[in-house]
Amino acid sequence: MSDESQQDIISESFDRLLQEFFTLKTIRTIEHEGIGASSALLWQKLDESGFVDALVPEAKGGSGLTLALAHGLLESCGRHALPLPMGETIIARALLAAANYPVPSEPIALGCAVQEGGDVICRLTPYARTADFDLLALHGKLVLLSCALAQRALLAPNGGAGELRWPAAILPSALDMPAGANIRHAQASVLAAQIAGALSQVLSMTLRYANERVQFGKPIGKFQAVQHQIAVMAEHTAMARMAARIGCDSPSHLPDVRRAAIAKSVASEAAASVASLGHALHGAIGMTEEYDLQLFTRRLHEWRLCAGTESYWNRELGAGLVQARDHSMLDFVRASVL
Repeated sequence: MSDESQQDIISESFDRLLQEFFTLKTIRTIEHEGIGASSALLWQKLDESGFVDALVPEAKGGSGLTLALAHGLLESCGRHALPLPMGETIIARALLAAANYPVPSEPIALGCAVQEGGDVICRLTPYARTADFDLLALHGKLVLLSCALAQRALLAPNGGAGELRWPAAILPSALDMPAGANIRHAQASVLAAQIAGALSQVLSMTLRYANERVQFGKPIGKFQAVQHQIAVMAEHTAMARMAARIGCDSPSHLPDVRRAAIAKSVASEAAASVASLGHALHGAIGMTEEYDLQLFTRRLHEWRLCAGTESYWNRELGAGLVQARDHSMLDFVRASVL
């Protein structure tokens, strides 16, 4: 069986699970209550499914998949606007297993931390509201901290991302970073895939609305200006999905550094454009809390900011190009992607 066929089987199975136990109504409930009964029940279903251990080696109780084969799971998380760090926990469990550290059963976020005045601070953390633990990169080491012990400052009242701050007194022993691991690049590849999934959903909702909304006697999707904007959305979505697949194209559970950078750069740029066009084409209804579009566009804006925007990753790629003095730009791209 080809890798592509395996990816399809895995993602379709995961999609069926989400469709059975997870609805947009569930999203709203979890956003309202944060960590509570609804999020605990949903996480129990996800944990019992076995998908959360997709990247954990078989010898340690997981499925032993590569990041390339798990790509569909990450994209599905974005397509369903999952409010729990499923994708990040998949990576976190693999990293903890590689470090021979006991893996918590609760959801785990990823982050890169700094120390200020002794406090450990993780800024712009996705799922800061609903994660039970945060696996941090701090001074080249891995640190697993309980989010219940942190001060949380969310970007938005109903949002998931925010800042987490821990007093230095509760800092536990650090773990050695597994060989080749980089938390920021792992997080970038996860978020790029989730952005690609959310973009697909926003495009689908916009197409449906354009064919249903009638103005001047015909659906607005028949107007050339609207068709042009939808075409731009489709182009950005296709580029992001392709880039996200490249970002996860790895024979192990860890992404390639440059491929992850390319994926997050392209996906973040697409997120801003598609979210803006989606709201423009929906008009006033798209801005309302009752309409489902904002559940996806809010996540697009959050995920675009987390783990570095397109500007951050473009600078990283530019620095790599400058260092590769014996390569042309085309050779640099080929070496990074192929």
